[in-house]
Amino acid sequence: AVDAAMADVATDNARLFGPDAQYDAGALDGLSEARWHFIRRNRNSNATAALGAWTLPTLAVWGAEDLNVDPRANSAKYAVLLGERHPESRIMLIPEATHGLLKAGPYNHQLVENWPLSAKIRFLWEGRHAFAPGALTALTGWIDAQLSPPGVTRHNKPVRSLCKRGGSSHICREITPKQEYAL
Repeated sequence: AVDAAMADVATDNARLFGPDAQYDAGALDGLSEARWHFIRRNRNSNATAALGAWTLPTLAVWGAEDLNVDPRANSAKYAVLLGERHPESRIMLIPEATHGLLKAGPYNHQLVENWPLSAKIRFLWEGRHAFAPGALTALTGWIDAQLSPPGVTRHNKPVRSLCKRGGSSHICREITPKQEYAL
């Protein structure tokens, strides 16, 4: 039964997004034409080979409540693909964060155009405080570390300390290739 259901999904996806597909708003349950083109263009993309050869410091970040991708599975894959090629690479899963690293409670919709008016007003009112707690600090901390001499950041803290759990410093779950992936 599961195999048959998966085959039906694959057939529907090929019909809706395949090479001969045309945008049909009625068949796509409110999916915008721009989003349809995005899905069609990227649905079979695979960066595995490129990531496997990547040697630059990399920060890969997911919001734990992302509705667009599977953040736990994807961050685990990135940890394996990036391996230990660069000591400054970090994989972060930000708790209670959306795809855009905003607070999941009020902002967790697949697209901004799906936000209710109350979320749009709240976002304008909150400004940078709309981001999940610690998300911006984690990002800027990593960037600072890349731009600063070893062991020194503008925050006067090594980046790794920004990613530990405990007390008020609970910002993200850092996953390094040496750790077994488990949340």
